[in-house]
Amino acid sequence: MERNQEEINRLVGRYLSSDATEEEKAQLADMIKDEGEDLQQFILLDSLFRREEKNVLTKKIKDRKPDIWDKLQAKEKPLRIYKFSVGFRRVAAIFVIQLVLTSLAYFYFQFKNSLVDSVFAEIQCPMGARINFALPDGTTGYLNSGSSLWYSVDFQKSRNVKVTGEAYFDVFHDSKHPFIVQAENINVKVLGTKFNLISYKDDITEEVILNEGSVEIFGANGKIISRIKPNQMFTLEKDKKGYRIDEVDSEQYSSWTNGKLAFKNESMGKVAKRLGRWYNVDIIIEDKELLQYTFRATFINEGLEEVLKLIALTTPIKFEEIKREITNDTYSKRKIILKLDEKRKIGF
Repeated sequence: MERNQEEINRLVGRYLSSDATEEEKAQLADMIKDEGEDLQQFILLDSLFRREEKNVLTKKIKDRKPDIWDKLQAKEKPLRIYKFSVGFRRVAAIFVIQLVLTSLAYFYFQFKNSLVDSVFAEIQCPMGARINFALPDGTTGYLNSGSSLWYSVDFQKSRNVKVTGEAYFDVFHDSKHPFIVQAENINVKVLGTKFNLISYKDDITEEVILNEGSVEIFGANGKIISRIKPNQMFTLEKDKKGYRIDEVDSEQYSSWTNGKLAFKNESMGKVAKRLGRWYNVDIIIEDKELLQYTFRATFINEGLEEVLKLIALTTPIKFEEIKREITNDTYSKRKIILKLDEKRKIGF
C-alpha cells in the first residue's frame, strides 16, 4: 500500500517534538519498519536531534545500530548536521521532516558518501526575544534578538563557538582550553571571564565590552589586535578596519540580560536600530536631522508605545505607525516612522 505522506509527516513531527502518544509511536514504527534504510536514518537523526553530548550520541548509535556506527567510522568527507535549540523544537521538527521525508533520497546519497564526524549544535534567538543558554563546559550566557550561536558537539576538546548578533558570555575557567568566539571580522580569546559581544551583520561596527577578567582580540588573519580590561569597550570599524578602545560602564551594555533596555547618550540612529530589534519592528528615520540627537534612558518591561511616547517627550520627534498589510492571512511586520517635529525643534 502506498504511504500516506501527510500522515507520516504529522507523526514524525509529533515524535520529534515529544508530543507523540505510545499509539502514535507504534503507528510510526509500523509505517517505516519495512524500510531498513529509512529506519536507520531516522534513528540517527533522532539521536542528533535530541542529544548534545557526543559520547551519549555515539554510544546510542553504536549500541542500537552497529551497521550505522561502522559507516560513521569511514574516513570520508564530513557531513555537517545542524541542531536547533530545544526551545524551538517544533520548528526544528518541521525542518527535519522535510529533510528526512521530502528529500530522503538526497540525504541518503550524502550520508553514504560522507562522514558524520563534525556535528554542530545551533542555538537561535528569534527577533523580539532574549534567551539564555548553557554550553557543555559549564559556560553560560544569553543571546539577544535575532542572534545565533554555533558550537561543536565535541566542544570540550575545542572550546570554539561562532556568533552572529549579540551575545553575553560567562565563561567557565579552563586554563588548558581557551574559549574562542568567532565573529564576522574578529575572534575573541579568553580563559574565563564575562563579556558582551555585538556583531550584527547589518551594523557598521563590531564591539566587545568586558565585565570581568581579560580578553584578547584577534583579526581574521589570526594576528592579535588588542587586549582590553574590565569596563573597556573595543570597537572595530568594519569599513575602515580601524579600532578604538573606550572606557565605559560595562553593566550598561549587559543590562539587556536582565530585561533592561538602556540607552546612554546614544545617537538616534543607534536607538532606532536597537528598538527595532528589541520589539521586532522596522523603525525608519524620515528626517536625517534627527541623527544629530542623542537619547538617554532605561526601560524595564515597557511596551513599544510607551517608549516612543517618552522619546517624543524628550526630543523633537513625532512618530507614526504605518497600517499593517495582510497577505495570505499574514500581517506584515510593524513599521514606525520617526519624523522631526518642526514646531518643537526650537526648544531643543
